[in-house]
Amino acid sequence: MPGYLSDISVQGDSSSSIYLFGWGGSTSNIIYKCNPLINVTAYVGQIPLVPRYSITTTLRKAEGSEEILIFEGQSHYHRVSSFNMSTLIATEKGSLVPGLRSATSVRVGGKAYLFGIAAPHNSAFQVLDLETLEGPVFDVGFFPFNHAPEVVYNGENIYILGGNRGPPSRGILQLDPNSYEWRLVPVDNFQLQDEDYYYDVAPVPIYVEKLGRIYFFGGKVMNRYTGETIFPRDVWYLDLAPVRGNSAESNEQNI
Repeated sequence: MPGYLSDISVQGDSSSSIYLFGWGGSTSNIIYKCNPLINVTAYVGQIPLVPRYSITTTLRKAEGSEEILIFEGQSHYHRVSSFNMSTLIATEKGSLVPGLRSATSVRVGGKAYLFGIAAPHNSAFQVLDLETLEGPVFDVGFFPFNHAPEVVYNGENIYILGGNRGPPSRGILQLDPNSYEWRLVPVDNFQLQDEDYYYDVAPVPIYVEKLGRIYFFGGKVMNRYTGETIFPRDVWYLDLAPVRGNSAESNEQNI
């Protein structure tokens, strides 16, 4: 890349180009465009922002849309900008009230589901209308998303993993986006050594519809007592068929 980026979020356009959105210093969020066909990455724009505010998450506004919504702020989660991948123009859209921090997001239809921390330290999620940028905030009601959770939608439910130091668990959170009903789904062979370890930074998930699986990559594992830090190298997957009641046993494996 022409320069460094941190707190990166990635989106792709209809021509197979890849856009990288991230914090490029104390005054701006930087946007780079990568052409994977010729392996060239170039600077294409920036979004001015308050110092120390960085991108938390990005969303495509609608399926097939070239407009990307950018949610800013590790310290505060308020300002929303947009970037058009066709025109390369960035504009400020408004602010979220209240805001969440250290958040992640997923789009379900015309709504965004944002998961993060509301003041002072409560875990919360917001259901945001992507046209009005308004929507209610709900208290999660159990252990917090401490830092960098990850979320994925399989067309039926939303799954959230990691980013907490809460009570030990051997499972993944499931949210019904229609009823807002939560469930902790137990997972056999869960990829942590034992209950002393947790995902400080969750592995990145991707849902493979054809296989009915969520694949997980990377992450950061820590020991809650000793501070030992592990950066996993395994790729593992969660088979969602048992979660849907298609099997008596869960099926989570390494690759």
